[in-house]
Amino acid sequence: MRQFSARRGWLGALAVVSIACSGSDPGAAPTTTPAGGGDTTAATTTAPATTEPLYVALEWHMHQPLYPMVDGAVTRPWVRAHATKDYLDMATRAADSGVPVTFNVTPSLLLQLEEMANGVDDTYRVHTRIAADQLTAEQRQFVLDRFFDTNSKIVERFPRYAELAAKDRDTFTTDDVRDLQVLWNLAWFDPTFLAETPLSDLVAKGGGFAEADKAIVMTEQDRIVAEVIPAYARLWQEGRIEVTTTPLAHPILPLVADTDLFLQSDPQGITPEERFREYQDAQLQVQRGLDVAERLLGTRPTGMWPGEGSVAQEVVQIFSDEGVQWIATGEDVLARSLDAGSFTRDGNGTVERADDLYRSWTVRAAADQPPVQVVFRDTVLSDLVGFEYSGRGAGEAADDLIARLGLVRDRLAGSEGAHLVTILLDGENAWEYYANDGIDFLDALYDRLGNTPWLVPTTPTAFMVEHADAARPLARLAAGSWIGGTFTTWIGEAEEAAAWDALRTTRLDLRRAQQQGTATDQQLAAATEAMLWAEGSDWFWWYGFDQDSGDDRYFDGAYRELLGQVYDGLGQARPAWLAVPLIPDVPVDADAEGRLTGSAGDLLATFTDTTLQLAITPAAGVAGPLEVYIGAPRAAGNARGTTLDGRVLGFGATHLLQIDLGAGTTCLTSVMPPVGQAELITACQPLDGLEVSLQQLGGLQQGDRVYLRLAAAGQFTPAGAPGAVVAPDVGGVEPIMELADPQGDDHGPGSTTYPTDKVFVPGVFDLIGFSWGVTDDEVVFTFDMAAPVQNPWNSPVGLSLQTFDVYIDGDPGAGTGEHELVAGRDAVLAGGDGWDAAVVLEGWTSKVLRSTADGAVEDKPTIGITVISDRGRVIARVPRSALGLSSDPSTWRLGVAVLSQEGYPSAGVDRVRDVQATASQWKLGGGAATRIIDLLAPEEGTQEALLGASPPAIALQ
Repeated sequence: MRQFSARRGWLGALAVVSIACSGSDPGAAPTTTPAGGGDTTAATTTAPATTEPLYVALEWHMHQPLYPMVDGAVTRPWVRAHATKDYLDMATRAADSGVPVTFNVTPSLLLQLEEMANGVDDTYRVHTRIAADQLTAEQRQFVLDRFFDTNSKIVERFPRYAELAAKDRDTFTTDDVRDLQVLWNLAWFDPTFLAETPLSDLVAKGGGFAEADKAIVMTEQDRIVAEVIPAYARLWQEGRIEVTTTPLAHPILPLVADTDLFLQSDPQGITPEERFREYQDAQLQVQRGLDVAERLLGTRPTGMWPGEGSVAQEVVQIFSDEGVQWIATGEDVLARSLDAGSFTRDGNGTVERADDLYRSWTVRAAADQPPVQVVFRDTVLSDLVGFEYSGRGAGEAADDLIARLGLVRDRLAGSEGAHLVTILLDGENAWEYYANDGIDFLDALYDRLGNTPWLVPTTPTAFMVEHADAARPLARLAAGSWIGGTFTTWIGEAEEAAAWDALRTTRLDLRRAQQQGTATDQQLAAATEAMLWAEGSDWFWWYGFDQDSGDDRYFDGAYRELLGQVYDGLGQARPAWLAVPLIPDVPVDADAEGRLTGSAGDLLATFTDTTLQLAITPAAGVAGPLEVYIGAPRAAGNARGTTLDGRVLGFGATHLLQIDLGAGTTCLTSVMPPVGQAELITACQPLDGLEVSLQQLGGLQQGDRVYLRLAAAGQFTPAGAPGAVVAPDVGGVEPIMELADPQGDDHGPGSTTYPTDKVFVPGVFDLIGFSWGVTDDEVVFTFDMAAPVQNPWNSPVGLSLQTFDVYIDGDPGAGTGEHELVAGRDAVLAGGDGWDAAVVLEGWTSKVLRSTADGAVEDKPTIGITVISDRGRVIARVPRSALGLSSDPSTWRLGVAVLSQEGYPSAGVDRVRDVQATASQWKLGGGAATRIIDLLAPEEGTQEALLGASPPAIALQ
């Protein structure tokens, strides 16, 4: 990969790079289904149930990570693009409305705005500046490939841009390319700027642009970028907005302090080999984040939205020591802090424990320490603004939000003290999905907030000053983030564990240099600066299967480059392991027989129930030793990323087969030595033939992908990337039940029809078989569908369309457990049965619910989901401990239902798709009383009778 350029002058002399955060790139795949919605309009109140006002704090989060630089230009344009489209306009519009609004602006964004105001370019601007008739073939292709990185709704505002988007790229003329250069830049201006000269003249011109028009566009970009930081500083000093910030690198602060904190919410997650515990670094992150904000904005913030709302009792002392008076996080953290599982909502989506959520709380590091106040974000209200309201009219959406706040106020009737609703969300990425870039909605929202008599818009700081006595003490602040109250987005998977191990190795080398005195103070300062940026959350966001940028290896390379700069700062050579990707290359799948071909020869891999069998046909002329590198997903110990002669494999090899053709011997190494210690490879186990037991590989599960690469005579098979074979129905699971389900019954009670969008191909919701079994520590469910399981919305686990429910009665006949199914199913268990545990499986928010005396308690353990797409098979492995059932699994009875996953569900519905009278693009048709499309009912006609009953029901098997 190309070397990243140095950046100097940011809090030290070191070059600093970073990467994209979730949602920054409009070209990135969505992580939820398209908006389409159900009826999510809140009921309106007819008469106020209380005379007390309701306080509302609206906070916009503005964040861009530090993008890598190549050849002196920033590799992504989003700081500049959002400056011209969002940052300046958002602040001034809020201030002009007179409604108190809070802006959380991250240090990484502030530093890049400063950098660009001082003349630093990004690659898109570099390619804009070049005359269209002077572009090289490579530069021209960049423009054609990247200058449509704009939301289609924005493209449609410019007729010439829409015309170019529909045109065959191979037919573009020089004039077309020049128009594209101008229009991409124009599209990333806020409409208010486009309505003013000189940009309004270019909009009116529409196309046929001249090279001189580019200079007009870039001059306006420079003007607006230069105004952003001064505007925030001035408006804050005038008291018209409040500004908060995050720790320096937007880290998951509790994990920097101690990675073991994630085990509090995810005890089954994969831990790093060694615990990362750098409390002092966590302190520096908070201190320097505040320093950056104070230097650039003129005032030191007193409030913080820690990176991703990540908090824990163990880091409260840091905030207290640095004078942070309040922090914000998500509602799931409060629920866990109160041992409430999660906040339940009624049919209108109103939180039932409103008195707990809608207030400030105080936490203390110790009894004799000053308190830090905490406010908790309302997930539903925030997500409505972020995702749902873009599909509605501006006034309708604003009125809906006010109506929902009215329901909150009604729910609070009789509760003591002042109450604060916190609505906190991304303040830049949502607006491109709104009409007119969200301007009309924001104007309507601010108007309603400022003119509803029983609402008092405020900032958290103002509320806490005015209502200091309203805060309640919280005994302990749970460790978690705004995403489900856990840290599983950043830790808990194998890739994430490897990234944390790399961070720890680098941190120990930095400490060793400090202790041994081998680096100067200047070198240590530079290395420490790079270390702090490497601890940022944006790196770990993209590792593992739970997030997918479409090009995660870009971020992997940037992360390892930054770790390398720690060694650069110390004046040391970079370790060889830094050249090895943490994210494997995209493999070449073996053919149907298990064969891989390449310049080193042919490699055939087949499975039995207990072994992986290999057969090798060396390429002509290859007579020397052969090496087969194997990457087994469940093997313990080191994973080596290079061959013995130093070539990058493209994956982490856990085993090595060495084959001496002359002597006819084969040797297996299952404890891989670190890079640079190849001599230890001689400690291997002789094999009789090319057969490796699955036990030697650490055990395999159905659907596991095993990486393979044959190396011989300096050649590879496969040549350009590693190969892979997928484990079939290997052993290890004790089967308990296997049932077939009628094909063609994916119609609910008989009337349900699929949505009309082309992604809903026939059979995708048709369950035709189900089996389950157990291992020592897991329950394994297998679902067989009538159609291939596709992933049109890029779910991190390969599952976009379906939701699978499994209801478990652990003591059949005892009459215990919950009778009603999960919210939104609108169904019950037949015959008065009850479920003791329920498992909800989908592409983004799988979870387990357990029945307790106080109702269902929700948990989100690590659930392994494997999709074998072409076979229509989905396999889920759920920790037995998460189910909370002590009875013999062979006595359990299960109910199984199939629904359609919905990223923007109706109020009170748990992420499944609505049914209406007639199917539409994103809605099921047929008017059924339940959203269940298919259920496990082996006898013909049973499903229709059960789901057609009142209430609809499913039966245990």
